[in-house]
Amino acid sequence: MVRVLHLRYFWCVFLWIPLEAGALQCVADPLAVFTELGGDPDDKEVHVRADNSAGDYRRADFSGSVEMHQGDKHLFAPELTYRHEEGKAELERGGVISTSEAAIEGIKGHYDSEAQTASFEEAEYYLRGKQQAAVGSAKNARFDRSHNRDDFESVTWTTCARLHPAWHIKAHTLMLDHNRERGVARDMTLRIG
Repeated sequence: MVRVLHLRYFWCVFLWIPLEAGALQCVADPLAVFTELGGDPDDKEVHVRADNSAGDYRRADFSGSVEMHQGDKHLFAPELTYRHEEGKAELERGGVISTSEAAIEGIKGHYDSEAQTASFEEAEYYLRGKQQAAVGSAKNARFDRSHNRDDFESVTWTTCARLHPAWHIKAHTLMLDHNRERGVARDMTLRIG
């Protein structure tokens, strides 16, 4: 039995919903491993490993199994362009960006080390919670660590397995404020089953 609840402009206060029922327990997400890579959050140096590189002091282009990390932030991509003066990385062919709190994978990504933001188009994400993790997909996803906030457009969100969730929400927009432990979903549908 499938129950669908349609709500328009519904304010939803939640973040990590503890579920006690054994039938609703879920398996680990493939993106979870990226949140366990570690690193010193105070290390501001940018470290890059790649099969190929070209560039100068302003811009560097990397290709072939690119791995970049700065402190506890990690980027993995087939290609990456890094602008040294701006502290910005472009992942034109997609990839994964992760911290100890979140991992996001998508087809086109941006990382700004100065602003502490990362964004992806056509994204899949994993958010490590205090009690339980959340996963989903979004047309656009933006993580802002300077304000401890995540913003999503055309988003799904659940604390269950990505492929066959026991429940999930689908919303036009979703904003998660980790400082206040609050979330706001707009034009939201809750699907159970």
